[in-house]
Amino acid sequence: MKILIFIESLRPGGKERRVVELIRGMNQLYYTNFELVLTNNIVHYKSTLSTNIKIQILPKDNYFKRVYSVLKICIKSKPDIIHSWGYLESVFVLPYLFFNKTKLINSMISTGEEKITTLSSKWLVAKLTFPFSAIILSNSFSGLKSFKISFNKRKVIHNGFDFKRIKKLVDKEDIRRELNINSDITIGMVATFSKKKDYKTLIEVAISILNCSSKIVFILIGDGPELLNIKNAIPKNFRNNFVFTGTVRNVESFINIFNIGILLSNSEFHAEGISNSIMEYMALGKPVIATKGGGTSEIVMNNQTGFLIEPKNQVQLENKINFLLSNPDLAKEMGEKGKIRIKEHFSLDKMVDETYQLYNEVLQNNL
Repeated sequence: MKILIFIESLRPGGKERRVVELIRGMNQLYYTNFELVLTNNIVHYKSTLSTNIKIQILPKDNYFKRVYSVLKICIKSKPDIIHSWGYLESVFVLPYLFFNKTKLINSMISTGEEKITTLSSKWLVAKLTFPFSAIILSNSFSGLKSFKISFNKRKVIHNGFDFKRIKKLVDKEDIRRELNINSDITIGMVATFSKKKDYKTLIEVAISILNCSSKIVFILIGDGPELLNIKNAIPKNFRNNFVFTGTVRNVESFINIFNIGILLSNSEFHAEGISNSIMEYMALGKPVIATKGGGTSEIVMNNQTGFLIEPKNQVQLENKINFLLSNPDLAKEMGEKGKIRIKEHFSLDKMVDETYQLYNEVLQNNL
């Protein structure tokens, strides 16, 4: 079985990690021949390059030359299945599909439910690509709702976490020394610094909490265009209570020192699919506080593995943080329930098995 995957890049993002772990997992369990085509040359997950996966990067030409490059790649590769992981990538493969019966699995939907207006770019891409797609595959049920996809053409396969990632964690004290943290209480968020994430609410609540207890440290992991603005929003007297790590490769070891894992989304700009950050928090046994909605409500069990709060609700966020800090035994219990949930419902093997089964069903024309 030859699978040709089209994705923008292998930058440090959730979708990109999903693709890398899918390829790794499937190569370990099944005989599958993958080829990978990137539309730009960002490769954060360099470990992929150490496998036998053929990786091609499209030249930075104009749109029509890039489409022609894709057409040549497809003709040479002769894949059994094309698996696209983005809006533009799904459009690029259309000329080949127009003259060829190769099956397309379209994974361009990786966010939660959002408002899709007629004649918007997302609406147009959907109208163009969905008729050529054997299956529209998403990692959350929420994401599929936006496009009103017919039941027989949609499929959900949740992200899968590879527990091998947490077998060799850096010692907690070594991480604390690296970050120059003396406090025993750390609260963290792993996310891009963009308008899609609600760092504003987190910073304002953090300052309110620090006015009552200055022993807490907030660890913010990630990078992005809003990073400087967020840093500048912190008063000088509290700057030692915030650690900005930038992008880190061994993110699991940093999350391991969290007491609480937080993910706040800005619902005006973004709805989460199944967040890798939340999966990482839960796999490491951390209670979660996250913005309600999208795929987050499919993974976090409210009041059991953590708390779901309303968007931009500072009161709810502060109350839930204080509750977890005041009830460490219950917080630990929530974290353990979260870890069990990931093992049972969001494992890497489950994601790989379901995807392999989907590939076979598509090839056998059962879908």
